[in-house]
Amino acid sequence: MKYAVAIDIGGTNTRVALIAEKYKIEERAQFSTDADNPEGTLFKIKQAIDSFDKEIVGVGMSCPGPLDLIEGKILTTPNLHGEWHGLSITKELEKLIHKPVYLENDANLAALAEAIIGEGKEYNIVQYLNVYTGIGAGLAAIGAGLGIGNIGKSGMEAIARQPEATGDIRSNMIIAAALVEAVALFANVVCLLVILMK
Repeated sequence: MKYAVAIDIGGTNTRVALIAEKYKIEERAQFSTDADNPEGTLFKIKQAIDSFDKEIVGVGMSCPGPLDLIEGKILTTPNLHGEWHGLSITKELEKLIHKPVYLENDANLAALAEAIIGEGKEYNIVQYLNVYTGIGAGLAAIGAGLGIGNIGKSGMEAIARQPEATGDIRSNMIIAAALVEAVALFANVVCLLVILMK
């Protein structure tokens, strides 16, 4: 069986999940993100991946934007500060784990996950609003060669144009990163509703 790792780096927490084929989450780890210094967070990500004790083919990572997707770099996201700004995060993590790492905006990935395997899978266009440490939005347009809004040259463009590629483990790891993001958002919405209902 092939495995991938999905990572969601947020301004508050980082989540790391081991993903099997068919988007199945086998194991999961969560810890606080050091919003000022990425070194500790990247080391904890490596530790989580090592603890899974499975041979992985690669990593899909979601992160708040703005991002340079071609270079795999965090630009000036308001959720992360200091040494996070300008960090070539894919290259840094690849040095630690010796596997390919793919980066995409967290809201875009959440929209993509909803469009491919979530509540939006019956629709050609899915919009997603992310309200967490920051606010973001993603748009997924599937079918008719429309591509996915604002994803550019990443691997997701191929999925949008070739929906049959969704069973491929490389697309699974990126979509799984979006799933981890969506689960975190759902938990926060539920907590917010509980607070508001009191």
